[in-house]
Amino acid sequence: MTAEIIIMNAGAIALAADSAVTVTTGLGGAKVFSSDDKIFALTESSPVGIMTFGNADFMGIPFDTIITEYQRRHGGETYPHLEGYGERFMAFLKDEIAGYVSEDTQNAFIINFALGLTSEIAELIESKLSELRVDLADEDEDTAQERWESEGPRLISDIVDEYRSRLDKADHVDGMVGDVLKRAEQLLESHADEILDNVSRLDLTAEEMERLLQV
Repeated sequence: MTAEIIIMNAGAIALAADSAVTVTTGLGGAKVFSSDDKIFALTESSPVGIMTFGNADFMGIPFDTIITEYQRRHGGETYPHLEGYGERFMAFLKDEIAGYVSEDTQNAFIINFALGLTSEIAELIESKLSELRVDLADEDEDTAQERWESEGPRLISDIVDEYRSRLDKADHVDGMVGDVLKRAEQLLESHADEILDNVSRLDLTAEEMERLLQV
């Protein structure tokens, strides 16, 4: 888990970060390293810093390599406001770096994201069911069984509904429309069994599994 701090006053800004980093290693795999840089100078011409958070790579390309290349190509550019540097760096990722990312890498990223989401949902359901078991420990056997059969499925359904509700309220990420979105949907459909394997151990109804697949 990354920890980063920014302290500001009228005269200066200080940036600090821990050194643990996670690097993705393919479909569902990751390695954690205990020493890595997360703070970089973004430009040569202005005192602008950038901190990385989470994975140490963007679609398989290390961020330190990406930032070094940004410095080489755009390090002399200046903007009147800090937002301009952020917008320029995001445009650099989209317009100049994305072309180096293979389709296989893009596909692995999408599937990994879906696997992470279903794993998160499964862990939340199991945690809530565990809490329910503790709550039922002091009940007599018949009452505990009745409550388990009533409250357990409702608890699962509520969690699935919450994630489905987030989907209904969400906007598409800029660029994730049209052919890109269609390709992603087809990819996830073709890997549905693998993606839903994280929740296969739970007692979900066919309707709940379908709603999870939509999420």
